[in-house]
Formats: sequence, C-alpha cells, structure tokens
Amino acid sequence: MAELLTTILNLSGLTCEHCVKRVQKVLNEQRGINHVKVSLDPQMAEIDYDPQAADPESWISAVQKAGYDASFDANFETDTRPVPDKTLEFQQATDSIQFAVEGMTCVNCVRAVEERLSGLPGVERAVVNLANEKARVSFDPTRVDQESLFRAVKEAGYKAKKVRTLQDEQETERQARKWMVCTAILALPVAVLTWFHDAVPLSTQTVNWITLLLATAIQFTAGWIFYRGAYHALKNRNANMDVLIALGISAAYGYSVLTVLFPGTFHHQMHFFEAAALLILFVRFGKWMEGRARGKAYDTLKSLIQLSADHANRIIDDKEERIAASKVETGDLLRVRAGEKIPIDGTVVSGRSLVNEAMITGESLPVEKKTEDTVTGATINQSGVLTIKATRVGHDTVLAHIIEMVEEAQADKAPIQRFADAVSSVFVPIVVAISLITFSVWYLLLSASFVFSFTVAIAVLVIACPCALGLATPTAIMVGSGMGLNRGVLVKRASALEALARVDTVLLDKTGTITTGQLTLNAIVPEHKDYAENDLLSLAASLEQASSHPVAQAIVKAARSRELGLDSVSETHEEPGRGLKATLKDNRLLVGNREWLEQHDIGFSSATEEKALALQTGGNTLVWVALDQDFLGWIGVADSIKPTSKSALQLMIDQGLELVLLTGDLEKTAYGLIKENQLQDLFSRVITQVKPQDKIEIVRDYQRQGKTVCMVGDGINDAPALAQAEIGVAIGSGTDVAKETGEIVLMQDDIRQVPLAIDLGRKTLAKIKQNLFWALIYNVVGIPVAAGVLYPLTGALLQPEFAGLAMALSSVSVVSNSILLRRKKLLYPE
Repeated sequence: MAELLTTILNLSGLTCEHCVKRVQKVLNEQRGINHVKVSLDPQMAEIDYDPQAADPESWISAVQKAGYDASFDANFETDTRPVPDKTLEFQQATDSIQFAVEGMTCVNCVRAVEERLSGLPGVERAVVNLANEKARVSFDPTRVDQESLFRAVKEAGYKAKKVRTLQDEQETERQARKWMVCTAILALPVAVLTWFHDAVPLSTQTVNWITLLLATAIQFTAGWIFYRGAYHALKNRNANMDVLIALGISAAYGYSVLTVLFPGTFHHQMHFFEAAALLILFVRFGKWMEGRARGKAYDTLKSLIQLSADHANRIIDDKEERIAASKVETGDLLRVRAGEKIPIDGTVVSGRSLVNEAMITGESLPVEKKTEDTVTGATINQSGVLTIKATRVGHDTVLAHIIEMVEEAQADKAPIQRFADAVSSVFVPIVVAISLITFSVWYLLLSASFVFSFTVAIAVLVIACPCALGLATPTAIMVGSGMGLNRGVLVKRASALEALARVDTVLLDKTGTITTGQLTLNAIVPEHKDYAENDLLSLAASLEQASSHPVAQAIVKAARSRELGLDSVSETHEEPGRGLKATLKDNRLLVGNREWLEQHDIGFSSATEEKALALQTGGNTLVWVALDQDFLGWIGVADSIKPTSKSALQLMIDQGLELVLLTGDLEKTAYGLIKENQLQDLFSRVITQVKPQDKIEIVRDYQRQGKTVCMVGDGINDAPALAQAEIGVAIGSGTDVAKETGEIVLMQDDIRQVPLAIDLGRKTLAKIKQNLFWALIYNVVGIPVAAGVLYPLTGALLQPEFAGLAMALSSVSVVSNSILLRRKKLLYPE
C-alpha cells in the first residue's frame, strides 16, 4: 500500500452526534480511506487515505447522499500531508474503557453524555450507544481517570456503572413494573372520580380534594423522574421527551390545583387531574415495556465469552498441570484430548486429529489437524490427542476478535431515532411560543380578560401534550411484536420492525439456514459388478461404525434405516481427515477419500475420475470404498435443502427482494446443490468459499451500493454480519450468540418466517405512519382551536378540560389503531 496521506474535508449541516456518526460511517465505507475522525465543532472530517486507491470526489457525493454538504479547500492538492506514525504513542498514552450509562431515553441524552465526556481534558474520543446503554471512551490516563469520567456522566444527569449485569437488568425491570402498578392504583381512581363524579355519592368539593391528593401523590412520586430528566436536559441545553412530558403534566396539574384552591378564578371550574395522572401512567407503562425489551441485551457478549474454554492442560518438563485458560501465555505447550475445547489459538506441535470448527467457520465437516497446522480457540477436538503451542492468547485470539467485531458493528449503527424525539427539540419551544402568543394576542391586542386569556393559553399547552406522539410508535411495535411472537418471530429491538419494512436485499448463510445442517445419504454408486447398492452401503457401514466422524455417522444411520446387516471387522485404524482401514474376513477394507485409497496403491481411470467429478457437482461429499485392490464405488453424503426453503425463497422474490447466498463450500458443490433443488433462478448471486471475516465485508459492500440489508444466519461466524446489517435475523436452530446478536430471532428452524417477518415489518410501519398522522393532526387542528381562532365566528371556546379530553382521545385513537393491526393477515407460504 502507498504511503498514507491526510486531509481535511469541510462539512456543513451537522446538528448532533448522530450526524457525526452517520457521516463517519459513510466515509469509513469509501474505498481507500484508512481512518476518519469527524467533529461537530468545527464541522469537518480529518481523513487518512491511500492516494492510489481513494477517490476524494466520491467522498463529497457520499456525504451529500447522506443528507449533508461537504467540500475541500481550494488548496486540496497541496494541503495533504503524510500521516505520522502515532501507533506506539497512542498505545503508550491512550487507554480505553467501556461502562454502562443508565437513565438515557433518547438521542438527545446520548448527545448530552458524549458532550460532557468529550469536554474533559485528556479524552480522545467518546462514543455512547443508546441501544445497549454503554459508553466507550479513549483517554489519556495521565490526565483523566475513571472517577472523573463517571462524575461527568453524573453531572449530565445520568448514572455510570462499570458493569451492568443481568441482575441489574432484572432489577430495573422490576422497579419499572412496580412504579407502573403503583401509578395505576392511584391514577385509575382519579379518572373514575373525574369522569363519573355525578354518580359518586360525594360532594363536588370532596371529590375535588380527593383527586387533588391522589394526583399530587402521582405528580411528585411517579412523575418526579420526568421533572428530574427535564431539569438535566435543559441544563444541558437540550429539549427531550422528558421536557415535553413535564410540561404537559405541569400544565394539567397546575391548572387543576388552581381551580380547586381558588374556586371561581377561571372561566370554567372543571379540573382535569386525570389528564396528568393518566399521562404519567401511560409513559410509565411505556418505560416498563422498554425495560422488558432490553432485558436480554446483556446476554449478547456473555454468550460469546462463554464459548471459550475454562481450563487448559499445560505441559512443563513433561508434566501436565491443569490451569485456568486465562493463565495461558504465548509459547506455552498445551495438551488437548478428544472431546475437549482448544483453549487458545495455537500451532500443532504433535498429534493428528479432526477438529470441529463449526462455531468459527459455520461448516459442519470437521477439519484435519496435524503438525504445523493452526488451531483456533473455542473449537472442539473430536478425535486423537493434540499438543499445541500457544500463539495468540487473551484479546488477540480469533474469538476475541469476533467479540470485538460484534461490538464495533453494533456501535457503528446509527442510534435509534424515534420521530417524537426528532421533533421534540423544535416542538417544545414552538408550543410554548404559541401559548405565549395566544395569551398576548387575547389579553393585549383583543382586550380579553386575564382569566380568559390564561385559560386559552393553558388549553394550548394541554392539547399539545405529546402523549399520542409518544405512543404512536411503541404501541404499534408492541402489537406487531406480539403478533410476531405468536407466529414464532421474536422481535428483540423496537426499531427492528421499522427497519424490516425497508429491506431490499436478503443475504442468507447456506448451512443450517436453507439447509438442514445435517449430513444425509444422497447417493450410492457401485462400480463393481459383484456389489449392488445395499452391498456397498453395508460394507462401508461395517467399517464406519467404528468412527465418530459426521460422514461415518450418516452412512451408518442410512444402513441401519435400511435394516442392513453389518459385519465385524478387526485391526481397525482411522487416519483423521483421510479414512479408515480394517480387516474383513482376511481382506483389507478401505473407506475414505480418494487420497486415502491412492495412498494404498489403488489407481483410478480417467472415466472414474470424471464420474466422481459429476457426483461432486451434484453437491455430494464422496466416500470411496475399496476391498483389497478392487475399487467398489462411492457413497455420497450431502447437506440437504430444507423442505420449506424453496417456497420461502419464492415468496421473498415475490416481495421484490434480492436474494444472495453465502457459503463456505466449493463452487461446484454449492452450485450443484442449488441446481439439483431448482433454486438457481431464485438467487441473484451465489458467493462461495466465504470465510467468517468475509461475511461482514460482503454486508458492507451491499450497503455501499445503497442497499438495505437483512442478514439471515445461525452460526457464531455470522454474529458480526448479523450486527452490521440493518437487520440481523438469527434462525432458531442457531447458536445463542447469533440469536442474541440478531434483532429478529426465528424461534423455529424454518426460514418461511423470514418473509413473514418482513411482511409484518411493512404492515407495522404502515400502522406507525397512520398513528403519527393522527397524533399530529390533533395538534395541527387542536392547537389553533384551543388558541381560540373559532371563537370570533362561533362564540365557542375549547375549555382546558376538553383540550385534555382531546389529548386523551388522541391517545385512545392511536392505541386502538395499533390494536387493529392484529386483524391483518400475514404472508406465509403453504
């Protein structure tokens, strides 16, 4: 690679840290760029790039497509300079820490925390992730410490914790549920007493005082969290949902208190304590639901970490000692027996065995390992004893890198953007301004009474309460996710259903996704006149029953299913990765691959080789069988296509989706399998010999083309790609880590649920748009009416209590419209 250069790209249009992250992600995806650092103040990007591979003009168009403006200075060519080597300096001067941040509710909270942390001297970079509620900070430990970082988070109005455990998540959910129940116990009597006060055998004054006491208890207990959040938001010069909620409940409660304490003061004496109380209840309910959805977020990396071995057998001076895997150091000699996990990455010093690398490669066939071969930590030694030399330990192992890739892919996503949060920064000042203007126009210009003017101003604030706006998305998602769960589709993130609706490209990992992941007998081809199919199968199974290899087990299972008799063999010897030999009635029996038979001086004609190639093209893994010097034929085993895969793939095509197949198989085997099952016309592209680290790059390539990608997989190696894609779908038969990484989990081993999930996402997004329309229309129509624009024409004035009723009706309409989603019929192939 050529010497790297660095330059400055001027930016404009960035308003928040979300914009910074979006531009940084877009630029990182451009070819030739080695490193990007985007700043908000000043708005610019410092870019390290390879001048031979990069196209600077494409950077500008990429940023513009993302919704921002970009330009170079006039002296761009002369302003570039070589990138200094700061690697050693960075390693020596910079440390990194990741910790949990509690109390964030929207992207404005994220921005507040990032600004506080970035403002500390010595902090190089601070990135806060709303989805997993974590902050990652790079800093100079000589200038700032952990205590200072935590104190900055606290000053921003939030709580920092070094570790957020599963118990912490459960306690948060329990507290949210407790607050919701307690609020309901107090709020429902307020609503009943307000709405049906004529039916209550109590005087109006008594009812007013009871509702005042109950509403006050709600306001300053369950509602206090919103006041605290609003205080810190305003202190940080932000206007988040807490500000809107606090404003709404304060207006409703404050007006009602005045009507009770000072009767006759206002134009109308009816209070609306129930508006404030129910608003707090609704939001508390939403927070409880959000807490439940986040309950499993902590398990993602935990599942990955648990894949590693707990112990290792270290050899010192020909003696073996059992130690914790974390104590292994580079250069240590380790002994790994059959059935044990390989504790770290290393090189085989002695021994030969088969190693199951499915958790890393995703492919089902074990790989032969011999002297000087490399092995990967967390893979399983299936047969034989290996002595390995540790080459990578701790954070340098392949598994550790996969964990890091998952974290980076998750952090690289844009923060969850809710429409209500996006408009809140302008909604609040606009509503307050309209309320003040309303009061001024009526009182100062139109000479209305103070009470009349104040009543109208309060009505504006109350009707503009964002309750419906806040319920529009989560209620639809709640109903949609419930529908999905009833049909075996688990939605783990609130934004997933929205993202599903925009998917246009689906990447599917082959093994275990469209295939069963289990080897089965696919072909028996005798090549000797004295041996029929069952004879050949029986002979091979007689020897294969001594092996635990998946291919051997598939052959033995097939023989037993045909109720074939198996002969006894003696002097059995297994050569890992090649085959077996034994003595059968004084004859030498060989079963294995072609190289195994050639090793025993058995030759093949060109016609035999061509026939074998044709069988492999059909998707078969071939087992060659010989008795003495006679070649008897082949037994082919293959990973079969699931019966439901073709109909599911066809339905995705009908949905207008582009399908791409990823597989680690050879090209002939992969194409042979899909042609045999008539799937070749369904995939726009089949990518073969895909390595684990390639999958995330393939996802990024499609994203660079402007595609919205859904990745469907089931293996550990799929986890980074599942996290990088806009939507990761983990199939139910997959590993726990893949399930935790994917935003969507298919509870059944059936990809027919993928088109179902996409259809559910599209219908849910349509419902969300309807909800937002109704939520906004109440404000667009209601605010002018509450401001009294119809009063000169009709003499009618919208009283605050009816403004509160309109607010409540807007919430009811949104929730009711969401419930109607249950009547929608979802696509599902028969």
